[in-house]
Amino acid sequence: MDETKLDNGSAAANEGMDKAAGTSVFINSKKENIFKPIQAVSGVVQRKQPLPVLSNILFVQKGKQVTLVANDLDLQILTVAEIGEENSEMSTTISARKLTDILATLPDTNPLSFSKKGDHVVLSSGKSKFELQTISAEEFPVITEVDLEHAFTMSCLRFKYLLNMVSFACAVNNVRYFLNGVYICAENNKVRGVATDGHRLALCDVEAEKTADKKLDAILPRKTVKELVRLIPDSQDPIEVYISERQIKFKFVGIEILSKLVEGRYPDYQRVIPEHNEKEFRVGRQELLSSLQRVATLTADKLMGVRWNL
Repeated sequence: MDETKLDNGSAAANEGMDKAAGTSVFINSKKENIFKPIQAVSGVVQRKQPLPVLSNILFVQKGKQVTLVANDLDLQILTVAEIGEENSEMSTTISARKLTDILATLPDTNPLSFSKKGDHVVLSSGKSKFELQTISAEEFPVITEVDLEHAFTMSCLRFKYLLNMVSFACAVNNVRYFLNGVYICAENNKVRGVATDGHRLALCDVEAEKTADKKLDAILPRKTVKELVRLIPDSQDPIEVYISERQIKFKFVGIEILSKLVEGRYPDYQRVIPEHNEKEFRVGRQELLSSLQRVATLTADKLMGVRWNL
């Protein structure tokens, strides 16, 4: 990504210097300071990847600032942490699964350090030491941004609410691939979210602090939505969203998510929403939810259909 200037070319020179000098520490901090950014980016890593390096997290360390990146060629998560050693620069990639498994077992009290030793990284904590195989940072395919425009800005809490209100209704592995995601549209200081699987439809409108001067819309893949819901905090911190023809970028609380979009035109969902329906009723939300939960225990249908008599 442009702002972080991930320079894998200089990484090779730095790795050469590390080999000549032997083992050198490039990360040294408390466990919580290291584990949190690793957990943030590792969610995108899948067990089966088309390239071995995509099972790893890219570390780009320049002094205290360490940039961590993970992607699966469609979705990329980037975050920056102040956990590096001063007066040093280093780049490498380390297995995401092994890192998270090891860090989860280590005590919170001991500080952690990462040292480069040839083509390995040594992770040290107290009396524990782990030597991990690495893959050169030059092999990591960082996704670059293309023609992104600012679409809208709103609070993290409000945008997460919008996603939660509609994402349950999107399709899973539908042949109409444009239904396998969440449609968002920003216009006139409002952002709309829509999802449907052909049987049900969810729509939610929320106010935005700022939107572009023109209408911008996109279809978010299900995996992107899932990672957003996992990472967006329940806070009033702003989230900035940028959209282009094929990409979307989210920036919030030190995290950047860059994702490809689902291609195609979203169907005209407004045609299936009744405009003049006189049959309406009001009921308490909790009362209705409790009733549905009781009868739903006997449903076997995948959509859990329940008949209503009004």
